[in-house]
Amino acid sequence: MGKNRERHRAKQAKRRQQHAQRIAAAPDTSSARSSSSGPGDERARWVGSLDDLIRTVMHVECHGLGNRERLVGLLAEGAGALGGRDQVARRLLQHAVGSAESLLRHGWDPDSIDRVVIRRTTKKAAGLTRYGVAEAVGNWADPGERDRWAEQLESGDLRGRGLDPLGNTWAADVSALVAGLDVMAHLPALADLRSVRRGERTVRSDVDERLLAKVRGLLAKAESSPFPEEADAFMTKAQEMIARYSLDRAVLEADRDGPAGSGVEARRCWLDDPYLEAKAILVHVVAESNRCQSILSGELGFVTLVGHPDDIDGTEALFTSLLIQATRRMTALASDTESGTRTRRTAYRRSFLVAYANRIGDRLEAANKTVTQEADAESGGRLLPVLARRAEAAEQVVEDLFPSLGHNRVQVSDWSGWAAGTAAADLADLGSDSELATSSWSR
Repeated sequence: MGKNRERHRAKQAKRRQQHAQRIAAAPDTSSARSSSSGPGDERARWVGSLDDLIRTVMHVECHGLGNRERLVGLLAEGAGALGGRDQVARRLLQHAVGSAESLLRHGWDPDSIDRVVIRRTTKKAAGLTRYGVAEAVGNWADPGERDRWAEQLESGDLRGRGLDPLGNTWAADVSALVAGLDVMAHLPALADLRSVRRGERTVRSDVDERLLAKVRGLLAKAESSPFPEEADAFMTKAQEMIARYSLDRAVLEADRDGPAGSGVEARRCWLDDPYLEAKAILVHVVAESNRCQSILSGELGFVTLVGHPDDIDGTEALFTSLLIQATRRMTALASDTESGTRTRRTAYRRSFLVAYANRIGDRLEAANKTVTQEADAESGGRLLPVLARRAEAAEQVVEDLFPSLGHNRVQVSDWSGWAAGTAAADLADLGSDSELATSSWSR
């Protein structure tokens, strides 16, 4: 089967290359008309040829099909046909819609598509592909999913814009959109996270929402404060409020979760370069402390978090805060006149972050063990069983979504960076040890 697929791909590549050569040699595809053909037949052949050209340009780099700049230029010229720009704009949009629909069927969502297109091309390319994604969402058959994705488009300002054949930036826009289509055409299928939405999240009251808004405000102040003592005060107060909220939610929901752990959810947490794998380790230790599973997709740049929705919220909030603290510490070290050059090196910073994550994991594990036991005793033994059910359900979902998992290893080579990262983790504020500081937003 593998050899047959390879031969099939080779034949397709050869056909695309031959087609590209024919187009480059005779770009005026509308000039020759058969006397036995009507206008409708000729237009159909021209549109088919245009589609072949678009597909060729989308795959030109991966199959070596010719000069991409030359082929994009043909598209920008309207492929040599009268009124060709309008047709090119329509067909490019249709290809964008088709690619988006395929991705949406295979585990992607509008936000994820947009993030990857931006990372691999430009903001202009992402803006143009968004228009096709929005059209694909509008065509979606499932009303619930369509509405959810439409909200994502609106909240993220992901509607985009279409091509303007009369615009001054027409040629540049065509080139950008083709680059975006190239990325979309080569993205792999993802695990379908929609398959694990087994239950509705418990609705929070107005009191809950006001408390959480206050907590988020305190965290924001802690992260932006230039004064360590002030930042610690904000963080400590926020963690105290998180802890009380977490305990109350856990006890209230202990009798509501079914035996199968119906509240399990899966969510993608996007990471930024540089040091993506080191940051993923920090996500992992925080997720583990919140009874979540984390799976890294390094080539695409995200971690999939699996767990109870409130626990995932806690993982994201605590990870963000800890990463800000680590970044601030690295920046401070880099500004030091004696160690600044060394601390700006890639090896030093990667080692710093890995050590920081390793030490944070130890601290979270120690704090979480004691506080969870105390919380379970206060609840009359109702807390630990529901946490165990949630952990088992999360593990089962991971097995279902990712049946073939491997393990990543991140090497460190700068031991001064490791020492500095460990020290920074010891100084990182997790809140009072007597509070449930490791379960931000939990239950």
